Amino acid sequence: MQRIYIIANNKTGVQMLSMILRDQCGYEIVNAKSPSREAISQADAVVVCWKPDRAAMFEAGMAAALGKPIFALAETDELDPQERILLDHILGLSHDVEDLKFHMQMVSQNKPRIRP
Repeated sequence: MQRIYIIANNKTGVQMLSMILRDQCGYEIVNAKSPSREAISQADAVVVCWKPDRAAMFEAGMAAALGKPIFALAETDELDPQERILLDHILGLSHDVEDLKFHMQMVSQNKPRIRP
């Protein structure tokens, strides 16, 4: 995976996660200034920062429809019923950035996502 599109309901979260994934992992962050569909189409994978709002849920659904790998970064496992719909499409639900990076690396290398 090279290019990542980040879905979050606040700019600060996107900026912070963008810096980490770009600087520590070498991922290219797809320009969020592009229209969502175009940016998601260009991405190799999508990261959803929980708690998503309706717009973020729509973008995540678009990523699922386009067949993009979706990863989630969440503070808790507690999801409301609307959010649970996305679980079928999420390849990794992480609670911290290190775990998120691990899941993304394992998927990009076609390895099982089980931590040793």
